[in-house]
Amino acid sequence: MHCSRCNNTHWQATALRTFTDYLALVLLRRPFSCLKCDRIQNGALWLKSVRPPRERKCPKCGGEARRSRRHGLEKTFLFWKAYRCKECKERFRTLSLRGT
Repeated sequence: MHCSRCNNTHWQATALRTFTDYLALVLLRRPFSCLKCDRIQNGALWLKSVRPPRERKCPKCGGEARRSRRHGLEKTFLFWKAYRCKECKERFRTLSLRGT
């Protein structure tokens, strides 16, 4: 799902509160709350609560890493994710099957 107010894609399932929330269950929908702006929006019942991606650590120094652009053959392997350490500037790849 996509929040039109804050452009966020991270949502958390919320409790059913109103009569319309219970009616939405008939249509296999339930309320979700945006983790950034707390906007409530109905989403598919089978959607999981999406948490923000976990922090990656550098294998060399243990510092915080950020996503990096993929180069050459890295682009052909969909499950390879490239990262670069913020402290030591070391570039490394991980195998990610979940997309985080």
